[in-house]
Amino acid sequence: MPEESPNSLTPEKRRRAILILSVGSVAFGLLLLEIAARVMGYSGYSVPASNLKSISPEGPYFKKHEGLGYTHKPGTFDVSLVSGHTFTTTHDRQGFRITSEDPESRQGMPELWLMGCSFTHGWSLQD
Repeated sequence: MPEESPNSLTPEKRRRAILILSVGSVAFGLLLLEIAARVMGYSGYSVPASNLKSISPEGPYFKKHEGLGYTHKPGTFDVSLVSGHTFTTTHDRQGFRITSEDPESRQGMPELWLMGCSFTHGWSLQD
């Protein structure tokens, strides 16, 4: 049986070395691409500016909630966007959107519940 030299790698050590070299090479390549992009004038990600101009009454539009994080504050709010678009949103005591002047007139009618984000809230839509 041939003797192993003290510098030979076991298959496990060889796989580990290849993995480390591969990951290191990819990381180094990505770093070079980032530097090249910055030299060419590209900048990193920045948070887009808000298109919100004002909310009346002034103050927070949301309130903290123990289980949900944040919910809408109750009341009626007039919202103006930078584009010039204005709309009114109304929320009940629980923070749900009210889209009818007389919600009691719909008692007993079938309901459709929508859960989600600003689209289901009706952001930018008039009450």
